[in-house]
Amino acid sequence: MDYAIEIIYILVTYLIRIAVKILPIIVLYLLYIFAKVYALSRLSYNRYFDTDGEFEGDDVILVEEITNNLFFPLFFVDVQSYINDLIRMYGLSEDNDATDRQMFVSRFTLMPFTSIKRKHKVFCRRRGKCLLETAEIVYFKKVFVLDSEAVIYIYPRQLSVETVNRIQCRQHMQDSSKLPLFINPFEFVGVREYKYGDPFNRINFKATARLGNKLCVNQYEYMIGRRQMVYLDFGLPSGYTVKEYSEYIEIGLSYCSYLLDKAMNSGYEIGFAANCKMYSQNDFIRYPLQKVLNIEYYKEILQRMACARLSCGLSLSSLLRMDVSDKLSDTEIIIMTLELDKRALEVIEIMELMGNYVSVINIAV
Repeated sequence: MDYAIEIIYILVTYLIRIAVKILPIIVLYLLYIFAKVYALSRLSYNRYFDTDGEFEGDDVILVEEITNNLFFPLFFVDVQSYINDLIRMYGLSEDNDATDRQMFVSRFTLMPFTSIKRKHKVFCRRRGKCLLETAEIVYFKKVFVLDSEAVIYIYPRQLSVETVNRIQCRQHMQDSSKLPLFINPFEFVGVREYKYGDPFNRINFKATARLGNKLCVNQYEYMIGRRQMVYLDFGLPSGYTVKEYSEYIEIGLSYCSYLLDKAMNSGYEIGFAANCKMYSQNDFIRYPLQKVLNIEYYKEILQRMACARLSCGLSLSSLLRMDVSDKLSDTEIIIMTLELDKRALEVIEIMELMGNYVSVINIAV
C-alpha cells in the first residue's frame, strides 16, 4: 500500500512539474490566438484599380493596401476573395474558356502599425462591368469580412487597322442617298476595290500589285463625316447562333468605340444609340449628336457600352424614330445591323428625305 502511494506521489509530482513548464506556453499561445483574432478584426484593407476603365484585351493594375492598426505583429495573413471572370489575375489559371469565379489569395506579414501596398497585374478578358465587393480572412473557423469595393469598366475591344478598313469600305460603298458628299483628300482611310466611275488618279498601284487580280483605289474621308450619328442594332434575326450573334455585336461595339474616339480627337460631332437592354433596367442607349469635348462624357459613353447586355430592348425602327422626332438633318447616319426589317427601311427613307446620308453596314459580312 505504501509502495502504491509513493508511486502515485511521484507521478503527481512529475505531472505538476510538467504543467508548471507547459502552462505558461499554453497561456501565451491562448493569448497569442486571442490577440491575433482581435488584431485581425481591426485590420484596415482597401483595394482599387489604377484606372476607371480599360479596353478588352489590355492590362490594368489592381492595388491592395492593408494596415495593421495595433502593436501586435501579424504573420501569414491570407486575404482571399473571388475574382470576377471578366478579368484574370496573372499567375492564376489562364483558361480563357473558364466561366467560374476564381479564388485569389494574397498573403501578408504585418509588423505593428505598418501599412503595405501591393500591386497586381490584371488582364481584361471580356467586356463588362467588373465589381469586386468584399474580401475574407478565415482564421480558426472565424471569418472576417473586409469591405473592399473595386470597380472597373472593360470597354469593347479595340479593332485592328485591317478590320476598321474593311468596315469603312462597306460604309463608303453604300448608295443609300443622293446627298452629295465632298471628299477630303487629306483624310486617307484605306483602300477598296475599284468601281466603275472611280477617277484614275485614285488607283492604288501598290495594293493592286499585292492583290494581283483586283484593281484597288484609295479611299478618303467624307466632309459630311463631321456630323455622324451611329446606331447599333442588337436584334437577333433567324439563322444566327448565339455565339455568332455575340461575336458580331462585339465587333459592332468595337467599331462604335473607334468612331467615338476618332470624333473626340478630331473635334467633330457624333451621337450614339443602341437598342440593347441594360443592367440598369433601361431598354436602350441614346446620346444625341454633339461634340465630344469632355473626356468624362467620352468615358460615360464607353461605360454604357461596357454595360450593354446582349439582348434587344426595343425595335430598331423605334430607336430611329426618336431622332426623326428630333428633326435630325444634314448628318451622316451609320446603321450597323445583322438584318434590316421593313419598318426600319421605311424610317430610313424618311431620314434620307430629311437631308441625311444613310449607310447601312451588315456587321456579319
